[in-house]
Amino acid sequence: MSRLRTLTALLVLALAWSAAQEGPRAYRGINFGDSLAEVARKVYEDEAFTLLAKPLAAVYGNPPQSLIERGAVNVIIAGRPYYVHFDFQDDHLVGINIRSETASVIYFDTVVREAHDTLAEVIIRARGEPLTARQVAFHEVWPGRFTTAYSWAETEDGVRYRTVYGEYDYNYYAALVIEWASYLDALEAGREARREADLNDAANDF
Repeated sequence: MSRLRTLTALLVLALAWSAAQEGPRAYRGINFGDSLAEVARKVYEDEAFTLLAKPLAAVYGNPPQSLIERGAVNVIIAGRPYYVHFDFQDDHLVGINIRSETASVIYFDTVVREAHDTLAEVIIRARGEPLTARQVAFHEVWPGRFTTAYSWAETEDGVRYRTVYGEYDYNYYAALVIEWASYLDALEAGREARREADLNDAANDF
């Protein structure tokens, strides 16, 4: 019965999320919860985004979803170029990373830090002062994970902002990470509840 109640709760949670007409605003005209097709269409229609396949899409009549999946989207923020990466789960947009161009370690304290500070200043103007803020040194940045510099309190809509540094192939970049925190937290709670139910079922075998 416990497992049945857990699975029922998960189903109700999933239905509640899928029934939502529109998630909170993510970036420009894009909302969290948008499908890949919706994000591709909005990127295609928004002149702020640069996408090499836009002319091809005009010919073939399809927004370039494959390039959206690969993160081949560019945008200019306060005069600086950034790449936009979209993160989907179950065809719902749950996160956006806006990343600077990469640079070698000798430019970490100039080019990379300036790219970070631009992103941080934009969010400060949009969302107020960060909850936490610290200077990140290059030796604190490791491949395969983000090192957080600034983070903001979660908004009333359940959106979380943080600025980070990353490293790829011995080059460094700064990024703004925007997450639909309330959705991701609910998914994680659902996974944990499902794992607990499976463990309890397994325990009954002994």
